[in-house]
Amino acid sequence: MNVMKHKTFHVHGPAQVILTGNLQNWISIFIKQVRSKLPYITAEKEQPLFPSWNGKKLESGQINKAIQSVWKKAGIAGPIHSTLFRKGAVTVCHSSQKEMTSDLADLMAHKEDTAKRYTVLY
Repeated sequence: MNVMKHKTFHVHGPAQVILTGNLQNWISIFIKQVRSKLPYITAEKEQPLFPSWNGKKLESGQINKAIQSVWKKAGIAGPIHSTLFRKGAVTVCHSSQKEMTSDLADLMAHKEDTAKRYTVLY
């Protein structure tokens, strides 16, 4: 899946998101069963995948607040934000899938050495 609207599009082009078949099925169910019930959502292609209640795209701060809300409702202690998910994915790859670190850096439009210095959580 290519994400066209993101903060470094002008430098890196579309962000690539890889979905497993299972995740793609869950997103399809979400679109058909949940998202379609939100007010202001129409069948237009330009609608955001995860809209706010008013049908507009979620801003970065709203996404982090949503993640924090789910985290709290799940009873998980400690801070959480979207950057930790990204850094966690890079860390797992660097610690257990070393042969894939270059591919992951390409996928995330990062330089591999930058990821080693700033992203990997050891």
